[in-house]
Amino acid sequence: MEKLKVGYIFDSYPYQRNVIDKVDGVEYVKVFNVNQYLSLLFKVLNKVNLVNDRYKYYYGFSFNDYGYNKIDLLHTFNSVSFSNKPWLSTFETFIPRYSSMPYEQDNKAIKELETLAKDSCKKIIAISECTKKIQLELLDRFPKYRDRIKDKICVIHPPQKLFVRNFEEKNLKTEELSFIFVGREFFRKGGMEILTAFTNLKEQYRLKVKLTMISSFIGHDYATKATKADLNKAKEIINNNRDWITYYPSLPNDQVIALMKKHHVGLLPTWADTYGYSVLEMQASGCPVITTDVRALPEINDNNKGWVIKVPKDKLGEAFYSTQEERNQLSAIIEKGLERNILNICQNTNQLKIKSEAAIRGIKMNHSPEKYAQQLGDIYQESILRKTHCSD
Repeated sequence: MEKLKVGYIFDSYPYQRNVIDKVDGVEYVKVFNVNQYLSLLFKVLNKVNLVNDRYKYYYGFSFNDYGYNKIDLLHTFNSVSFSNKPWLSTFETFIPRYSSMPYEQDNKAIKELETLAKDSCKKIIAISECTKKIQLELLDRFPKYRDRIKDKICVIHPPQKLFVRNFEEKNLKTEELSFIFVGREFFRKGGMEILTAFTNLKEQYRLKVKLTMISSFIGHDYATKATKADLNKAKEIINNNRDWITYYPSLPNDQVIALMKKHHVGLLPTWADTYGYSVLEMQASGCPVITTDVRALPEINDNNKGWVIKVPKDKLGEAFYSTQEERNQLSAIIEKGLERNILNICQNTNQLKIKSEAAIRGIKMNHSPEKYAQQLGDIYQESILRKTHCSD
């Protein structure tokens, strides 16, 4: 019997995390997507103000090959397919994908919702309960399609393999604690608050700690609105404290994991995140993590297996950061939360083993690659057999 051929659009990190090669016995094939090239055209037109960004998102997060690709099933991430082939999508916020939630007058969104409601769309997989909640909020704006699309929604958290079996395997001493921060966008992920909190604590309490930061200063930060002055300040703090801060703009993933295994505590005090994949990697490395409680983070971290900083947020889990006043308040809350938890960790090191073991158990129970493969494989088979029922 020939292998089931499942198409995917990009080689990007979300696809690697959630789609590509996740089910044994399936042949994953990168597909040709006409809309990808239309997206590039509309990005250029958008930059010179000839079209609005709705076109950029419409073509950037959609698929059509007009029958070119020879696949049995298409599995996208965040994208809608206009092909007649059976397809499903894993998504992180809401689908169809736009920079802001569309309203009932949005003709492009209506066309995509019509496609989501068709029989060719078999499933839409939310990566968290929070994501499902946001999707239902969107569907409430389009009652004509709500029930047909709602019935296709499943929640499956991303898979994560374990890197250590227990805390003892890390073989760490507690005389000097080590903390690690991993996040692509430095300021949005809480990098500035981390630097400020640690320097304050070092000055006040002379704490014996080490801090490793793996993050890029590059990128459009829609949340913090960080300026060049903020960038210079962060670089100055890092450069003036090289005796206890180690900074990398980026590293290959295997080297990041190797470093995580050598640290006591992970850090992701983020302002805005759809999920927080680095939290899973830190937990799988035996690092309990200090996080905020935005979006999906309360589903993967709590005060039993880590430390949670509660921040002001809306009913969908998004932190308030629209105004300068909100940004100032959010930054202050995160900074104080970090100081409180870091000090508590340093003064009560016995909790490290307890929370590390709880974090490892959480990965085993909720992010098993084997269970993920089984769930996804079942969905693939059901999709080919034209079954559309979905249960969580």
